[in-house]
Amino acid sequence: MWADGDLADGPLHANFGLSKNGEEIGLFDSDVAGNALVDAFAFGAQDADVAVGSMPDAGAFRFRLLDPSPGSPNTPPPGTSVRYDSLNAGLHSASIQVPGSVIGGQTAIVNVASSAPNAAGIGFVAIATLTFPVDPGELLLLPLASPSLLFNVGANGNTALSLPIPADPALTGLTAYLQCLLDGPGLTNAVAMTVGSP
Repeated sequence: MWADGDLADGPLHANFGLSKNGEEIGLFDSDVAGNALVDAFAFGAQDADVAVGSMPDAGAFRFRLLDPSPGSPNTPPPGTSVRYDSLNAGLHSASIQVPGSVIGGQTAIVNVASSAPNAAGIGFVAIATLTFPVDPGELLLLPLASPSLLFNVGANGNTALSLPIPADPALTGLTAYLQCLLDGPGLTNAVAMTVGSP
């Protein structure tokens, strides 16, 4: 939803506006349920046309959603991925994305861009999100015990990584999260990936 008061712009525009300089918004239950607070969020200055939401849906942490999904869940459907980042715009200069499908038994490609030339990097895979400030950047996931990917980027600061997805049908529907740490720019944005059926 766009909280901009522009009802003429369509059904995804609320009849009230929020300040781009920051304020607070709340979601309350019905009169029948006593108008109980369902969720609330206080936010600072906002960038134009940038979605903010939970990852995963109804999760405890809020992020900038780089691939917004109005009218649909924030968590990607099976076989797909979405990017998310810190609420602190501009904190992460390097980026990652998974442009293709995420299917069990296949290899997903992870594109790393805007890194320092020839930088070393590590990728962490997780099954939970969080927000934890570290130097430099903000950790956007709860990493598993050890790095999942070790890599080097090219002289142009970009690379494509191969991420094999196990063919185990039990993984279908599982959402995993990926974030990279690069020598130079630090942490990247993160990617949520939901495994599709092999």
